Amino acid sequence: MLRGILTNAYKYQPGNFDYISEETGLFRQLWWLIQDSLESAAGKMGFNRGNFNIENSLAYFEHFIRNLDDWEEIYQLFRDEYSRNLFVNLLLMRILGDRHIKLPVNRKEYWSSLKELQKAEIQRKSGKCGRFKFNLYQIPGQSGVIRLSVPRVSIQTIFKLEQYAYRRGITVIAVEPGDIVIDGGGCWGDSALCFADLTGSAGKVHCFEFEADNLQIMGNNCEMNPDLCSRREVCPYALAKNAGEKVRFTIKGPASSIAHGIGDADKSAEATTISLDYLLEAGYIPRVDFIKLDIEGAELSALQGAEKALRHFRPKLAVSIYHNAEQYISIAKYLNNLNIGYRFYLDHYTLHSFESILYAIGE
Repeated sequence: MLRGILTNAYKYQPGNFDYISEETGLFRQLWWLIQDSLESAAGKMGFNRGNFNIENSLAYFEHFIRNLDDWEEIYQLFRDEYSRNLFVNLLLMRILGDRHIKLPVNRKEYWSSLKELQKAEIQRKSGKCGRFKFNLYQIPGQSGVIRLSVPRVSIQTIFKLEQYAYRRGITVIAVEPGDIVIDGGGCWGDSALCFADLTGSAGKVHCFEFEADNLQIMGNNCEMNPDLCSRREVCPYALAKNAGEKVRFTIKGPASSIAHGIGDADKSAEATTISLDYLLEAGYIPRVDFIKLDIEGAELSALQGAEKALRHFRPKLAVSIYHNAEQYISIAKYLNNLNIGYRFYLDHYTLHSFESILYAIGE
């Protein structure tokens, strides 16, 4: 790790900004391209400088040093070399930033998939949510055409790059026909529709989302895909360890998260928690085959509220671990300590620090 930090601290990585899926304005694109060219040229001539936030870098480096044994333990849990190498690179990116670390996702296939999105886009500026601009897309699915009004990055990560499926070598962790799927963090309905298409008419998707604006957008996308939505049930609760608790959450569209008392008072609201074990014990859900979680830092709590389900069904898992430094350790450690025979893998789906997914599947 120290070798990686020293090697990359003043090494500039060109072409590591995704202005296409983020739909950056023309002037910012030009500014970035000019800056990228100048930085690259300077590096080739031997002039280098650090492009990282010192405070952020120190915080992550100190976390790594304090928890060195835990980082090593999680590193050893991953079953393939790709996951282990990516784990190290993700930590290096957290310490040094995307100006100095280029992740393996930045390859030809990534950029070609972005170009393919132009064929799926049938209407620009079909709506917005906060800073996110929506376009209307038409995506070919297994059950027919899927129509969605979402940001370009959602189509890129969920449908083109298959963010919630791990397919490397002989290892496949994905939604299969007939699966009962938990979609934790349904947001605009894009992942739920993707899962509904994959699980088919014999399966079911239980989609958990509690933020009002997200639910409205989800409803609009559902109206465009009535057949798929018949396979999906929306649960307007916050997944957590315990059921029936009232929690405050910050209203931030797709980044809405449980506030824990620190959210802005004028931008907060209240949600009720639910646990997967409660739903299973009450008979609302018959079984669980696949769990996806992207709930802005509450993933560990949701898994703790599903311990009985994990032990009994050993569902396939796709869990976001990029929201804070602790998640890189705590989630895999919790699941491994259950001693129920999970194998672990890791993948990442953007050029930056967002969208790191921990996968687990039973032996």
